[in-house]
Amino acid sequence: MPPPVVEGTWEEVLNHASELTGHRLRVYILPDENDSSSEVRLESLNAWLNLPRTKRPTVLDDSRSAIYGEDLDRG
Repeated sequence: MPPPVVEGTWEEVLNHASELTGHRLRVYILPDENDSSSEVRLESLNAWLNLPRTKRPTVLDDSRSAIYGEDLDRG
């Protein structure tokens, strides 16, 4: 079973102090929700999505007979 996750401000996490006493903890500091870094990531994603893509060759006939030169199902 995965360990429980407590998320919130420091004050909200402190409300769980009695439950957490005696346990080992790992604390991650999350960026603010209004942090501009999310805007930078979104701009980077949009730039990546708008990059030109190379075209792959179109396979017109990918049947076994076209690939192997005969119909292998009929012997």
